[in-house]
Amino acid sequence: MLTYTLISIGAVFALIGIILFIKGIGESTSSKIKFLALEFESKGSSLIIFLVGAALIVFGARNGDNKTDKEQTTRTEKKDLEMTSFMPPKIGSGDGNFNTHHDEHMSLDVRGEIMLVEANTLKYRLYMHAKEERYDWTEVGGYTEWFTAYTAPVGWKINSFRPNTNSKYTGSITTHGDQTYYRPAGEIVQKFQVWGDHQGNEAGTWTKMDVYWRSIEVEIEKLVQN
Repeated sequence: MLTYTLISIGAVFALIGIILFIKGIGESTSSKIKFLALEFESKGSSLIIFLVGAALIVFGARNGDNKTDKEQTTRTEKKDLEMTSFMPPKIGSGDGNFNTHHDEHMSLDVRGEIMLVEANTLKYRLYMHAKEERYDWTEVGGYTEWFTAYTAPVGWKINSFRPNTNSKYTGSITTHGDQTYYRPAGEIVQKFQVWGDHQGNEAGTWTKMDVYWRSIEVEIEKLVQN
């Protein structure tokens, strides 16, 4: 806003200076030059006004260049992650059937994690653990590998990102079919959709989760070249 104001005022001053100079052609240096409701003592006033206007234009242009350069050193980018599925492997010595009922549950621990690596890359992974909390202790669990969510362009680094809070849900499953667990704003995961138990065996073959992520806003900064 300041840039445009300075340039505009400068242009007006420069224009007035030019008009006064033209009006003053042929007049003596001591004569008064009238413009609008003002009187100027000499043609020299027109030169001063023109120079003031030119200076304002130059200063405004330089201010705009500096502001543009500053703005271009940082910017914000948005990254949308696709839904991610994970079926953890069967672990432990139990059989493949969780066999849940209203009074016989399986415990659940699901997580979505994100982290910054080497100042230019965001990575994420999932964790799921479920266990039949009675004999014969059917169990699944494990982490995924780390996946790349975002990589800054060459010559840029990541200053910050949001949401930046990992998500975790723990609870119990006592029914068949899928269950949905929503996470609060500020966490990286929007919701976990979990398939725990059904008729027959599930461990390592059916029990899984789908993770729906929130959009990530990444602020990046251009590295200074030495």
